[in-house]
Amino acid sequence: MTENIWHSGRVVVLDSGFCVLLALIEIKKKGLFAAAVIKKRRYWPKHVDGDAINSKLSAEPVGTQTALPGVWQNTKPGHVHR
Repeated sequence: MTENIWHSGRVVVLDSGFCVLLALIEIKKKGLFAAAVIKKRRYWPKHVDGDAINSKLSAEPVGTQTALPGVWQNTKPGHVHR
């Protein structure tokens, strides 16, 4: 769906249903940036360390901007922000 804007450096904003870590990595390889809402329904999305996210972000006061870097097999796909 994004082929016509590959390598443009544009940002693709995704619905939470498309928050798949491996897909976000592939989008980055194509020269795009992506933002997606992560929602914990029953489970966190596959390959997302929800416990680490909760631990890191819950220690910060509400209103603070914080980011938790993500790494997957030596690829840095991005950050989880609050």
